[in-house]
Amino acid sequence: VNKLATGNNDGKSWDDAYVFLNDAINNTCNTAFAEIWVAQGVYYTDEGMGYTTGARDSSFIMKNKLSILGGFPNNDNTATLADRDIGFYPTVLNGDIGAPAVLADNSYHVVKNDNTGLDNTAILDGFLIYGGYADGAGGTGSSFGAGMYNKNVSPHITNCRINFNTATSIGGAVYNGGGTPYFENVFMQNNQADEGGAAYNENTNVTFFDCKIWTNGATNDGGGMYNSTNTDLSLVKCSIRDNEASNGNGGGLFISDATNVDILNSRFKSNEATSSHGGAISNFSSDMTITNSTFIENEAFSFGGGISNLSTGQQVKLVNCSFSENNANNSGMSLSNSSSAPAVMDVDNCIFWGSNGVEINDFSTNMTVDHSIVKDGWSGAGANNLSTNPHFINSTSDLGLVSCSTAINAGDNSVNSVAYDIVNVNRIFENTIDIGAYEFQDSMRTVLTYVGNNTTDSNDWHMADNWDYIE
Repeated sequence: VNKLATGNNDGKSWDDAYVFLNDAINNTCNTAFAEIWVAQGVYYTDEGMGYTTGARDSSFIMKNKLSILGGFPNNDNTATLADRDIGFYPTVLNGDIGAPAVLADNSYHVVKNDNTGLDNTAILDGFLIYGGYADGAGGTGSSFGAGMYNKNVSPHITNCRINFNTATSIGGAVYNGGGTPYFENVFMQNNQADEGGAAYNENTNVTFFDCKIWTNGATNDGGGMYNSTNTDLSLVKCSIRDNEASNGNGGGLFISDATNVDILNSRFKSNEATSSHGGAISNFSSDMTITNSTFIENEAFSFGGGISNLSTGQQVKLVNCSFSENNANNSGMSLSNSSSAPAVMDVDNCIFWGSNGVEINDFSTNMTVDHSIVKDGWSGAGANNLSTNPHFINSTSDLGLVSCSTAINAGDNSVNSVAYDIVNVNRIFENTIDIGAYEFQDSMRTVLTYVGNNTTDSNDWHMADNWDYIE
């Protein structure tokens, strides 16, 4: 597909490429695996044979056994996969089909996969998805998922940017309802919705791997993402930052009655719940495990600048997480649990540091903290905790440890089975796991040991001969 092609436009070569992406998709059979190569350019949802110019219900629709690949040059009729560069040859799927910069006449969904039976052989790779405006009747599909609408489907979305889409109801960038969609290296930025600024997930098993969710906004809950009933959510190696829930909970992530949430090696930074709980994460009645992850400078108007757990029944586990300089106007700068939640909470090998108030606020009395560092100390259930400065490399950007940190070799090996830390280096470098998201890796760390006689040399600690060191 190439907007500039002037040949027969039958898709048999670059010279004869289709000029409209919809024509290429509609003329591809899914009886055998196929690829559509798309050259640099802007492709609109209402273009192609049988489409009506300006029709707001027009969208691109994926197919099984079909990989749609963007990022090819539009001036090379011999281009191969080796010439593909999605950064240098931007390929745009655009829902702005009416008057430029007027949202009200844009497509409801740029990509729409509505009960089409898609499995993971349906692949979309290397596109900017832009300009959807889902403002249909409230509570209907046309007000969900302006960038992408997925209903009971399981596509694979990779190497895409989903930016500047708006839904008046849920899921500004993406709506996932049912199926097992998979998102890999997807960047969702500057999207807006009433709930779930970037993504809204319900009744689904969805994975986000190596994704960025930045600067999205929700009028109510879930500035970055909203996870609703019967949802299994997996976030792996993701960055969630600078999202805002203006009048609700969960600046970065809101979870309500989800089945299970698993977060691994991810970063939450500068998210904000402007008028309520959970700057980074607000969790209502959902089981959640977070491992090897960081929470920096998140803020909540009331409780839980980092994480707020509300309602009843959930089991929450934090393993090797680092919290730094989070804030809440009431209490629980890093972590807050309401009187009824969670039913069980275990915190192991974690660091809570750098805020101007009480780091942990636990009204539930159901929390156990072990082998962790808490700035103001921890007097509840648990053991082997410290209140000494962990000495981050940089408290607002890099929560790695310097060589003198008391977090080094101070954790519990048995609670973390993940082989790598947040930056993908060996989780246990020396014999004992470190506390926090980062494993200290400097094999040249100097350890000083007093070797003098405690009786006769007790006043001679300053003498070099009374000390030995290990490099």
